[in-house]
Amino acid sequence: MDLDVGNIILSLIFSTFGLIYFRYGKRLAKVPWIATGFVLMVYPYFVHSRVWMALIGVLLMLVPRYVWRS
Repeated sequence: MDLDVGNIILSLIFSTFGLIYFRYGKRLAKVPWIATGFVLMVYPYFVHSRVWMALIGVLLMLVPRYVWRS
């Protein structure tokens, strides 16, 4: 794993959004938000490119709002 400052910052940003999505979904009992939050918290461990990390993170953040519309 590359310990680049950019990767660490992106990982922190998307993991924070993942925690927010997870807690929101848990509070309202909405499984799509919980699942997306969990994936947002975990995927930075497996993606090492900043470009891919940003692209995947933004797409994941849009999934519950526009795909499931819950």
